[in-house]
Amino acid sequence: MHIGQFLILCFLFLLMLYILRLKNLTSIRILIVLLLGLGMLFVFMPELTTKLANMVGFGRGADLILYLLVIFNLYYFVYTLGEQNRLLKMVTLAAREIAILKAQAGEGESLAEKGQGGDDGPEGRWYHGAA
Repeated sequence: MHIGQFLILCFLFLLMLYILRLKNLTSIRILIVLLLGLGMLFVFMPELTTKLANMVGFGRGADLILYLLVIFNLYYFVYTLGEQNRLLKMVTLAAREIAILKAQAGEGESLAEKGQGGDDGPEGRWYHGAA
């Protein structure tokens, strides 16, 4: 085993321990640990990736891993965009609900109207322009 293989295996093992300690979905943690274990196997036995690559029609194992990495990154990018949009919608709905509840309770006066900031005009505390 080369020093590079040893270092990569150590990194993957530490990453696996970290993932196991996270408090997110168990199924996601199991999937990540399985993928990390597969990565450790591929680092320990690089000829296995070449055999797998030849079975699916690629020339080298490194090519197969690169293609899988590109596919995974694209999936993750699209998933993250979807999650970001979902969270933005949730924040927008929560802000609207708070605004409606404040208006119904008679607290509809904004911070700017109360003189506690907001527009930072001539009376605002952060206004540095000439009056």
